[in-house]
Amino acid sequence: MPTLRATKAQYIVIQVFAEKCGPCMEEALKLSALAREWSERGIAVIGMSYDSQPESVKRFFDDTGKRVTFPLYCAPWFAEKHEVVATPTLFVFSAEGKKLHAADPLSEASETPLDAILSKLAQLPQAAP
Repeated sequence: MPTLRATKAQYIVIQVFAEKCGPCMEEALKLSALAREWSERGIAVIGMSYDSQPESVKRFFDDTGKRVTFPLYCAPWFAEKHEVVATPTLFVFSAEGKKLHAADPLSEASETPLDAILSKLAQLPQAAP
């Protein structure tokens, strides 16, 4: 599996999930279905576990029928740093690490489809190197 840097992604979608979260599993499967198309547009997808036990990542993957196609990591520090209060929470970051979007089930931002946000971002002119 290539590293995130090797993907040369311009944008990174991060899903923060919890092991036994049904909506997280549904969201992960939707993201998996879109990940290939998005990768062609310079968008990478990764998952960060809210849970502190590394085994929770494998159990989440297994519980989704092993159909998640993007990398999953045990990263409760990420959820803490970004003050995640509910899962699934989705973030969009630029390749430079700037947070461009955040939405959790409790926020109004979750009502805007992620694909619409990414389509708008992917059409932005690229900064000169």
